Amino acid sequence: MSSAERITQFSKQEINELFQKSNRIFYNNAVTVLAAPRSKDYARMLLVTPRVVGNAVKRNLLRRRLKEIFRKEDLPKKLQFDLVVLARKPLTTYTFEELKQLIEKILANLP
Repeated sequence: MSSAERITQFSKQEINELFQKSNRIFYNNAVTVLAAPRSKDYARMLLVTPRVVGNAVKRNLLRRRLKEIFRKEDLPKKLQFDLVVLARKPLTTYTFEELKQLIEKILANLP
């Protein structure tokens, strides 16, 4: 299993625990981000992209971009939290660079 798959893979039980233990750290019209103490040796990211965000092509592009930012910035090793990213429709209009800046802004809010 590649590291990209591992950092976004959760069991149902882990998802339930993640939502129970998480706190909202960032909110705007395009995204809500929750953080919970990580349960593994590395941080992971749960991406929630409902159908109202767009068609499958747009949702998958958004997921791929966010995973790539998470991986390129070496966040699984740096972060002490698992993240939940709840996407909304405006997030699909962000370019790769805008997404990267948004992630940096979100990480600045972490304790």
